[in-house]
Order: sequence, then structure tokens, then C-alpha cells
Amino acid sequence: MAEAIPREVLSEHLQERLAGKQVLGAVFLTFQYDPGFFEQEILPVILDVPVSHAQVARWLQLEGALREVPFGVAVFYDWAGLCMSEYPAPRLDVRRFPVRVPTGIFHPKIILLLTEDRDPDGQGAPTRRLMVAALSANLTRTGWWENVEACHVEELEEGQKTTLRDPLLDLLHRVSRLTHNRSARRVLRPYRQFLNGLKQRRARSRHGRLEPHLYVGGGGAGENVAEFLKRRLPRDATYRLEIISPFFDGAPGSGSPLASLIDALNPQEVRVYLPQDDTGEARCSEAFFSHVESFGDRVAWGTLPRDVVEVSRNADAGRRSVHAKVYRIFKPRPRTEYIFVGSVNLTTAAHSGSGGNLETGFLVEVEPVSRPDFWLRPLEQRPQAWTRADAGEDEHEPDRILPLQLRFSWRSGEASGRWDGESDSPPITFAAPSGPFGAPIVFRRRTWQLLGSDVAERLAEELKSTSIVTARSEDGRECRVLVQEDDMLHKPELLRVVPVRDILEYWALLRPEQRQAFLESRGALLSPEEVSSLVPLADDVRGIRNDMFARCAGVFHAFAQLEARVLEALDRGLEHQAAVLMFGERFDSLPTVIDRVSRATDEDAEELSVVDRYLILMCAVQLCERVRERSPRFWQQYADRATVVSEKLNARQALREQLCSSEPEELSRFMDWFDRWFLERAESAGHV
Repeated sequence: MAEAIPREVLSEHLQERLAGKQVLGAVFLTFQYDPGFFEQEILPVILDVPVSHAQVARWLQLEGALREVPFGVAVFYDWAGLCMSEYPAPRLDVRRFPVRVPTGIFHPKIILLLTEDRDPDGQGAPTRRLMVAALSANLTRTGWWENVEACHVEELEEGQKTTLRDPLLDLLHRVSRLTHNRSARRVLRPYRQFLNGLKQRRARSRHGRLEPHLYVGGGGAGENVAEFLKRRLPRDATYRLEIISPFFDGAPGSGSPLASLIDALNPQEVRVYLPQDDTGEARCSEAFFSHVESFGDRVAWGTLPRDVVEVSRNADAGRRSVHAKVYRIFKPRPRTEYIFVGSVNLTTAAHSGSGGNLETGFLVEVEPVSRPDFWLRPLEQRPQAWTRADAGEDEHEPDRILPLQLRFSWRSGEASGRWDGESDSPPITFAAPSGPFGAPIVFRRRTWQLLGSDVAERLAEELKSTSIVTARSEDGRECRVLVQEDDMLHKPELLRVVPVRDILEYWALLRPEQRQAFLESRGALLSPEEVSSLVPLADDVRGIRNDMFARCAGVFHAFAQLEARVLEALDRGLEHQAAVLMFGERFDSLPTVIDRVSRATDEDAEELSVVDRYLILMCAVQLCERVRERSPRFWQQYADRATVVSEKLNARQALREQLCSSEPEELSRFMDWFDRWFLERAESAGHV
């Protein structure tokens, strides 16, 4: 009788593991990447934030949650793995890096989550941990919601001794080297620093139990999978081997991965999962099916229980695609079970070691609750038809994708590109949903090349609504390129046109649920057409009101709360969050309010008198002085942006002249007195 297979929902399991922890940073390694699905569905799981069904409000809530992640979120994906779905184009501050493996494809499925406890220990110091998940799922809807996948999670505490330190450092080194982007090294630095603080355990086992081991192989270095397992597992002549893989070689030879595993482990019995469609057609080549049969009675095909693969118990329900990659080595007596789980298909490209794909997987010993038995049931009937599954995951097609990276800086307004081919590129043209732009460009090989201002300006406009452009070569090839956006602090944001009093109100809201209600009310103002084009026109609608905002008290209260949020962020080391509030382009950033007050738009003119506007700018001056006094290093770090804010605040001089116009001499003396005493608290740092 087949043994029950342990099952969990991936997102729920990660949320349980993250309970009581603050995420400091997240890195995802994947083959396929759907950036829209990732932002809308995976980020809320990792950030543990409730989100609205209204699209704009959802974006704003996630953007706010990302500010709380000091090391940010980054995704490294294969050049050929970019996927698009019905989800909106990505626009959040997620670092995205395409990776190109010369010998194959970039195929690891790894999640790194750097965390610290929300409640510190008795000494008051929060413990930092690194959560490492090795899984089979891509960052796509099918991977996280539809397929049968596999995952194992390990957690490392700062300073501990572990067998995982060196292979994780090796993995990060390879990823950094293959990305060819200095920004990637900066993104990975906090994880390398954490790992360097650990101690490498040399023994493969401790107290008679196998320690967790991480396989990092392929892409030009490393041992093959069979050798990796043989070197770490205790030798035993009574092992059983069970293999679940969705992809196989089309025409296997004598040195196939299956033959290598049998030679290395010498199992008594082997079962291999046979993928089938709804009609029973085998999802492998007939040659590979016969290859498995050629090993005799020792090796057999098997199937998973119906309740694992069927979508529901309805007789007409379809089958779920099995995308898990699991190698299970066990014996009934004494109870022993090892599982190797990760990205490794049963293909030559995945198993080859030094060549082929870059692959990863965890080898762990599990504690059987009963005598281990096969999960797979013997295949009852030989298939009558074979159709090899699309092996795009394992087939290296270097000429299919243009080896092009694009990068845009919102801070400098500059765009650059890099061509990673063996020689200079053919002429490349770019196109966006609004049409082609720029003259054809020939890129020099393997160097970042600054693009013309015309391309940069057009790219800036396109990036307000989509992060993806199409690149076309003169030889007819075409592919989508996900633009790497730097300095997202300066990217224009959706709701920058809400009335000033609404922004002040948002600053003053104390509880997260209040701020969420605010975003719901303002996000709902945008129609679907406005969401898709990201050109919102917010009306002066009173969704949430409080009488205190009638006059000055509301302004003082709003700036006091903003100051508290900025200083708290600096105290917690969240400098990016403080920078967004003080210097960013978000609807609740200080420059947005200064711009709106200075321009006196129609929405605000009805509510804000000249006195209101002058008072708001003086509060902004006071806030800048307070922050500069408390954190001079932060102020210096963003000196160029601070200078811009200071120059914007000079608009108060024109407002002052309006206030004094009726009686210039007398009112000027009064304003001198008012300004001096208003800024008294911040005087030690000087005036802005």
C-alpha cells in the first residue's frame, strides 16, 4: 500500500514560518518569472500585509509595506524565463535581474528571507535568521497556485554552525558573477554578510543523523547529482529509490541520469513517476519509456494517487500538472528516509554537474512516522501514445532570446544597455505598446552602453505604465525585455494629485487600518482605464474627514506625525523609507505637498488660503531642520535631493510677499517675528 504523501499549501506554510518575524530582505532565484503575478500575489504573502481588491490601493499598500524592508526585494530569473499574464504590468520597487548561463539555463528555485524577531529576547536584541527554501515552483501562477510542487525550508540563526554556509556563499557568488551587474552585488551583500558570520560544519552527519546539505551544480562548476548523493548518504545495499520529475531526456544513452543514480546508490528497487495527460497519454518520449523498462524488474514506472493529481473529486475534473522534482531514498528496516528536493529534473542538462544548467536542491533526512513505502503506485497499463512534454525548462536555446539588458535610472534620467553576445549586436530597435521608438542601436559586446537622450526620455514615459519593452533585431529575432529600474525613490507615483488636505490627513492617521481605508477610498477614484494608463485624475472627494483639519491645528498635527514616522524609520535603520517620505515622488512624500502648495492647483485653491499655504511650507522647513539635526549622515547621503527640497521651499518667499502686500512695512516686521519664533525649535541647525 502506497504511503501517504505530506501536503501543504506553499503560501500558507511560508506565512506560518514568518509569524512573529520582520522581513529585512528577500531574494528569489527562479527560471520563469511573471512579474505581475509576483507583485500582486506573492509579495503580500512574504510581506504579510492585507491588501485591497482595488488595484491602485493594492499597489499603494504594497509600496508602503516594501518601505519597511530595509534590504529590499530582488528577483533573479533566466533570460528566457520572462512570462506575462493577465496581471497588470509591474511597477513596485522590486529589483529584477536577468541571468544568463553559458552552458545551459538558470534553473535554481531558491527563496532567501532575511528576518529578525519582532519581539526581542531578554537582552533586548532581536535575533536575525536566514530562511532558505529550495523548491520546484517557478514565480508564476501555475507554480504557486495550480501545479503539484515540492519545497523544503531550512532556517539558519546568526552565528550558528551549519553545513549550508559554504554552498550558499558559492551560490550567491555564481549568481552575482553571471548577472554582470554591479547592482546585483550590492543587493546580495546583506546575505553574504549574514552567511560569513556563520561557521561551516564539515561533518556530513551529527549524532547519527544526516545534516541538511545544499546541492549547487552546473553552469560551469560543481559535481553531478549522482556523485553528490553518493558522497553524502551512508552506504547501504537495501535502499529503495523513488523519482518524481516532469521532464526527461528525449533520447537517453547508456550514461543517462537514471543509470548514474542506479550505479551510485545501487538501490534494490526503483520507481519513476510517469507524467500523463487527461487521456492517459504519456508525457515522455517512447524512447525514454523503453529506457526505463530496459533496467528490468528492478526499475518500474509508477503513478501518483488520484487525490494528489486531480483538481477535485468530481469525476469530470481535470488533472493537475505535476511539476515537483523529488528524489526519495528510503528503506523500511530500520526506518530510514532521505529526500532530495529542488529544481533538478531527470535530464542530462540538470544532472551534468560542471556543465548544463545551474541547479539547486536540499538533501535532508526526515523522520518517518511509519515504515517508509513507495508513494508511487505501480503503473497498471502501458501507455498507447507518447508525447514528450515541452522541455523548455531544460533545453538551452541561446539563439532564441536576444542577450540584452536595459537599465533606467529615475534619479539621473539616463538609460543604458548591455549586450552579452559573443560579438557586437546587430542593429536593435525598441517598441512599446504605444509604438516603436529610437533609431536602431548597435551594442558593443559585454559592456554597459549609455543610450541617447531621446531613447531615455521615451523610456521614462513608457515606464510610467509598463516595465516591459520589445527589442527587435535586424535578423528578425524579437523578445521582451524587463527594464531594470534604479532609484525607484524618484519614480512618479499614482496618486500625486490628491488634494493637499487629504495628504495631510493621511500623514496624521495613526492606525494601519485607518491608512488602508484612506487608500481604499482614494484608489477607488480611478477608473480601470486610468489604472491601465496610470494617468489618474483624483476628484476632491471627502472620503474620511475630521474637524481638526479645518485650520491650523490639523496642519501641525499632520507634520508632527510625519516627523515621528521619519525619525522612527531612521532609528530602525530604514533609511529608504525615510528617504521616500522626505524626498520621494509618492503621493504622501514631502516634495509632493510642497509642489502642490506652491502651484496652488484648482483642487487646493478652494480649500487652502495663502495663510494655509505659507503655514504648510513653514512646517516643512521646520521638519527638514529637525531631520537634518537628528541625522546629519542621512541628510548628507541624500544631499542632492535635500538641495532640491530646499530650493522648492523658497516658494514661501512669494507667499510671504502676498501676505504683506496690503501693509508691507508693518506686516514684514510681523512676519520676521513670526518666522523667527516658528523655527525656534530647529534653530541650532540653521535655516533651510
